[in-house]
Amino acid sequence: MSNITDFLNEIEKLAYKILLWVLLLPKTLLKIILDPNWVPGYVKKELGGDSENAFDKYMSPVVLFLIVTLIPAILTTFTPSMSMVVYEPQPYTEGDLRDMAFTVDGNFISSTSRVFHKVWWEVWKVEQMDEAGNPLGITYGFDVDRSIVYFDEFGNKVENPTFTFVYGELHDEVDGVIPFSISDTGDRILEDSSIYQSQITFLDNNSLEDYFYYYFDQGEYQIAVYIENYDPNNGSLIESQSDNIFISVPEDVTQQMYYDSTYMVFDDGGTLTASSDLSLEGFQGALESGGTYFLAIGFLSLPLLFSFGTKILGEEGLGETSIKQSFYMQCYYFSPITAVFWASFYSIGLYTNDIYWLAILMPMIIFVLIILWFLSAESNAIMLERGISRGRAWGVLFVLIVGLVIGSFMIYFIITDLDFLRRYSIMLYPIIGTGVFIAYFVRRRRERRLLKQKAEEPVNPEP
Repeated sequence: MSNITDFLNEIEKLAYKILLWVLLLPKTLLKIILDPNWVPGYVKKELGGDSENAFDKYMSPVVLFLIVTLIPAILTTFTPSMSMVVYEPQPYTEGDLRDMAFTVDGNFISSTSRVFHKVWWEVWKVEQMDEAGNPLGITYGFDVDRSIVYFDEFGNKVENPTFTFVYGELHDEVDGVIPFSISDTGDRILEDSSIYQSQITFLDNNSLEDYFYYYFDQGEYQIAVYIENYDPNNGSLIESQSDNIFISVPEDVTQQMYYDSTYMVFDDGGTLTASSDLSLEGFQGALESGGTYFLAIGFLSLPLLFSFGTKILGEEGLGETSIKQSFYMQCYYFSPITAVFWASFYSIGLYTNDIYWLAILMPMIIFVLIILWFLSAESNAIMLERGISRGRAWGVLFVLIVGLVIGSFMIYFIITDLDFLRRYSIMLYPIIGTGVFIAYFVRRRRERRLLKQKAEEPVNPEP
């Protein structure tokens, strides 16, 4: 019985805390935006009063900053996005290496339940003869940057090889599979009727899968696949993505063909989906993972950097007590700009063509306006904290922003490429170490000079 009681009490506390945050979060953000000069006095008052009742009327600065920064960052792994996966082609007929089946998965932002889909498959053959009838021997390979390009038999890169259209199929969710040709002007010309029903299947609310079969002759080919979804009411295109599959078919029918593409997965294990399903368990697991703690520390370093900037070289100097008030103030100032950043990020990242165009323009304008607000609020805070003129406050703010940009790029490079940290740490270590020892010897030399001057000063006898 006690376990049930404890469980219900925890639910009560959690529900109360979440409801309180839902109410206090917009209230606090609006107060900061509308009256930024209120922040220093409120933070100083709350830190100097009863610690148990501190930040009772408005959200705690650190909690507010983490909620509007950390939670949207974690949710990026669960939001749908446009991506595609091309699977390694497999023989459709056992023992026949030229009768191949292709599988592609497409992930979209729009839900599969409200839009219709089309998949276009185009087979193009690379011409192996020039205009004079001489053999070219063109085959695909990999350039120095690992991109796929064509080379001739002498190893020279072929920039624009000639392609000939061979075959095309439209897989329409509604009308089925319809062959098509391509005119001299590049227009697709559909045949009058479908040859069989569509093979498009849905993997989840945002993902689909489609198949294509083709029998190849010897030669070099490209298969272009285009995946689209469209509005069922007016047929207008909403989202689209594409990929090219490079195929080399050897002359010997017993040899396996070679193939590659930008999004190809060489795995026959099972179907991969491009999106993560948002569930309470998944979100809680992501929130409690070790990487989230490092992410939170990284985000908190932003207001902490500005706190150092407002206190360093000041009369009080750096200390735990002096920096805490400034840090809390910076958490308040950073919360609106990070909240607007993530709102703009999701607005632009999840935008589709069936939404009015102002919906993608206005988030950019709002983000520019919040940046101007942030600069104004920060300059006033630095001016008050340091007791300096407005011009000098803007100078300090400029230095802080430059440091913030440089630090952000360094953190990005370290996260995305740990080799960046290894190489530059080894290169910077002797430079920093040498600089520290030079500073030490310069300081010691200055101290000895002062002691020598003091010793040489005449001692005035007492009267």
